Amino acid sequence: MADLLLPEGSLLLHIGPQKTGSTAIQAALHGNRERLSEYDAAYPGSRLRERRAGWAAIGGAARGRPTPRIEEWNAFVDEVSRTNAARICVSNEDFAQAPADRVPAIVEDLGGDHVHVVAVARRLDRLLPSQWQERVKARQTATYLQWLDTILRDPDSRAAHRVWNAHDLERMVGRWVDVVGPERFTLIVSDDSDRGLLAHTFEDMLGLPQGLLVGVEDESSNSSLSYTQTELVRRINEQFDERGWSDELYLQAVQSGIIWPLRNAPKAPKSDRPPPLPDWARTLVADMSEERVAVIERLGVRVVGDPSVLLVPRDQPGADEADFVPPDEVPVELAAFAVASTIERLTAARTRETTRARKKVRALRRKNRALRREVRALGRDAPDTGLRARTASVARRAKQQVASLRRRGSTR
Repeated sequence: MADLLLPEGSLLLHIGPQKTGSTAIQAALHGNRERLSEYDAAYPGSRLRERRAGWAAIGGAARGRPTPRIEEWNAFVDEVSRTNAARICVSNEDFAQAPADRVPAIVEDLGGDHVHVVAVARRLDRLLPSQWQERVKARQTATYLQWLDTILRDPDSRAAHRVWNAHDLERMVGRWVDVVGPERFTLIVSDDSDRGLLAHTFEDMLGLPQGLLVGVEDESSNSSLSYTQTELVRRINEQFDERGWSDELYLQAVQSGIIWPLRNAPKAPKSDRPPPLPDWARTLVADMSEERVAVIERLGVRVVGDPSVLLVPRDQPGADEADFVPPDEVPVELAAFAVASTIERLTAARTRETTRARKKVRALRRKNRALRREVRALGRDAPDTGLRARTASVARRAKQQVASLRRRGSTR
């Protein structure tokens, strides 16, 4: 569609939100970095998305991780400013969560009036199971039914805020339209019957040939877990909370050690997914979906796709609450896979830590030897320049590092 093509000098800022196809677009852009230049387009950075830079820009981070320094965002902005292309794309789904007071600076840093924002809307009954899974992967312990009850009936709860801050279209789109205006905001309506819509829209906006961004996969793709896999993680979360284990350990042992490798576990049957919404939830979600369609009409932004596909049918039968009883047990193969993956990740992490410590010890020893040579060269009667004190300090640090490695049984 030629009318979607952005003017030369534009920066397309894709803000997600989460679970609306962002990872697929990022994988396609990342995997085609060299080919993009053939069409005078660019995707700055070196990763699927510059996650840490985005966290620094919005002033937050995932649980268990410190908020990065603003210098990381500034470094990315510098790279964007140095990028020489007719059209540039930046993609980060965390920006859909950006506080209103952070949006103006993000837009200004990335190009001000040259920035065009794009976001995606997805049908709620298909979005919510994925959102619950994402929260479980972030150490939440609520069952799917408990979580639905909270986010749909308690709008002031923290759980509800996490969902609707990014998926309440009036709230999320409004924060960005207040800065860029409706004429520089495009909303893509996700349609399960048109799997290529998202990729083709990005191709049209960036001046890329049709098909370039379709079908590109990446090993870090944010693939979904099955219902049983998600329940396994949720119950591990309960154990972590009962034992008071830290977020840092959770990041290493569960998020890296179990959740990440589960993407490579044997595929579960398609039936292993959360049940349909219960009747009470379907009624609420149907009401909300009608309001979302009305909001799109009021926003005045450019819309790609048919907003009516966001409507949740009221006549589809809902699930009984008995259907939401979590499975009492998981397959032995799945449990064994989770344990083996955890051990493998923790062992790899310890090996990396030991390697770094050994390098540090060797560097300190070299520095100590160099300082001792300088002391000897000065002679015993030379004025005290602080060199002896520095030598003693380096020696103590090296000795402490060696002792630490010995305690772990890691020295050679």
